[in-house]
Amino acid sequence: MALRDDLISLVDDVRQDVLVDAIGTRLYTVQTRLRTWAGTQAGLGAYTDTVTTLEPRPRVRPAHDKPSTEAGKRETGELVADRISGTYTEADLFGPTLLPQQEWCWLVDGAEYVVIGKPEQRFLSWTVRLRRRGTRP
Repeated sequence: MALRDDLISLVDDVRQDVLVDAIGTRLYTVQTRLRTWAGTQAGLGAYTDTVTTLEPRPRVRPAHDKPSTEAGKRETGELVADRISGTYTEADLFGPTLLPQQEWCWLVDGAEYVVIGKPEQRFLSWTVRLRRRGTRP
């Protein structure tokens, strides 16, 4: 095992044991979902979901870098999920190549989000920018 892999394991343990379990600072449940429909296109027929919960829980915060149209309002429908375990791959976070009958999204406490751009890999973690599904850029 490389030093980086050992460090990722150690950092993930601290994130889970201290930040989530002991202090309770990571409040959002973050998951990815691959939905496969029985029909030939997404939305046709019954569906099955494959849901993966990201562990340890990443930090989730509002993305406040866009100007607001209302004074004092900074709501954009965008979030940043960071400090995501380095054990995940870009495909885990960005999603697989989809068939016509598949949909892929992130779930933050059950609300659907799509990835904006590419996930950014850091030394021991990932950062992903998300936009609430159904909101305009």
